[in-house]
Amino acid sequence: MILFLSLGYILLMGGYAPTRGLYQHVWQIVLLVAGWLVLFLPLVSTKLRAVGRQWAHHGLLLLLVAAVSMTLFAWADGPMYLEFAPGIRTLAVLRWGALVVFCAYVLEAAMSGGGNLFPHWFSAHPWWRGVLHYRFIILISIAILLRVLVIFYVPFPRIDVFFMMQGGPDALMRGENPYGVEYPNPFGLSGPMFTTDNYGYPPGMLLVSVPLQIFFYDVRFGYLIAQLIAGCLVYLIARHGGRVSAVSAELLVILFLYIPHSLFVTEQSWNEPYLFVILAFIVYCVVRQWRALMYMAAGFFLSMKQTVAPLFLAFALHAWNARYTRKGFALMMGILSLVIIPFIIWNGGDLLHDTIFHHAGYKTIPHALSVSTLYWRITGRDMPATGTLVFAVGFLVLAWLRIRKEGFALLWYGGTLFLLGVFILQRGFANYYYFISASLVLLWALLLSRDEEEAVAKREFSEEAKPD
Repeated sequence: MILFLSLGYILLMGGYAPTRGLYQHVWQIVLLVAGWLVLFLPLVSTKLRAVGRQWAHHGLLLLLVAAVSMTLFAWADGPMYLEFAPGIRTLAVLRWGALVVFCAYVLEAAMSGGGNLFPHWFSAHPWWRGVLHYRFIILISIAILLRVLVIFYVPFPRIDVFFMMQGGPDALMRGENPYGVEYPNPFGLSGPMFTTDNYGYPPGMLLVSVPLQIFFYDVRFGYLIAQLIAGCLVYLIARHGGRVSAVSAELLVILFLYIPHSLFVTEQSWNEPYLFVILAFIVYCVVRQWRALMYMAAGFFLSMKQTVAPLFLAFALHAWNARYTRKGFALMMGILSLVIIPFIIWNGGDLLHDTIFHHAGYKTIPHALSVSTLYWRITGRDMPATGTLVFAVGFLVLAWLRIRKEGFALLWYGGTLFLLGVFILQRGFANYYYFISASLVLLWALLLSRDEEEAVAKREFSEEAKPD
């Protein structure tokens, strides 16, 4: 399964990374669909899951994927609204500098293979030994510095999400309903700045934003903290049980922090980092077998953004398989209700309008990286929702037949592929593909933390767990 995960990940990056997740050519759609198909194969075949099993704990495959990701990050990432030439050069130097430091992993692998690719004086040089010893710390420091510089270089990005994510928590702390106030909208058609009365995210996103908004005026510093915490969780998940080397765990953290267009996502204020840190905590609870905490976190996760709703089925099936059905459902739905119901009581009409009806009226966006954009460019009409509906029903039926009794990893993997399929078909942007990429890195960490790949396809919780 690791082999298919690696190939699919590279194909996905090749599809969205060169163009900031925007549609420019049909080959991007081809690469995305090919990546989805490669990722889908092990989901339906136990034999294919065993293909490439010898790579499951082999660092070379992980090193290859990380090298491709770092190269695309150095080449294509960066903010859209930065017009300050020295700032552009500074970010470019840091990105390519990170790639140079990353080469320490590649050179170490080359020399540890027993070959004579590099002379002895090179491996014994103090500079080389210093980089080799501190490479992980250097790369994390560069990742932090890049994000901080992007925030300072682009203090007010011209995108509606930034003003919603800033204004929503502020309104809540003032005692106002965030779903009933107006926010600046730089996409307005009348004048340089228009307004919108839509806060487009469910209440969970508000609640996770408030504490960080108190400490940092700019919500994007909260994203930075979330990404650092998520990186720590990825490392702990990979190292759980001591079956994965420290180098492999470091590579997974680097792969996450240097996902192509991480800086672009930070600049645009897209809130996927908040989603991912909660998802990483859920997976960490799974490996530590903290069942109650896992379902409580899952309930909060489902209250944060509409796009993660399909993962409800994965959590529900996992509760069923783990013989934790009633307690798991009660905890998950209890937290979900506890977050949402107060806002329904406050003003349910505004909540439904902003989070459901407003989004349901969206039309095809000509630059979205999706099949619907290609269809619109060819026919001049929006793609019928029938195609997406057929895909959704077919995928869910197949997943139900093939993996309904499997462990958390495959159930979550199926939910992630479902999301990816919907994004590719209907509405894909850089932030959505960023979240999918981060989820695949997290899955990789979970797979590598097991004795064998087959163990991931079994129940993570004890088979001896008592029924409710």
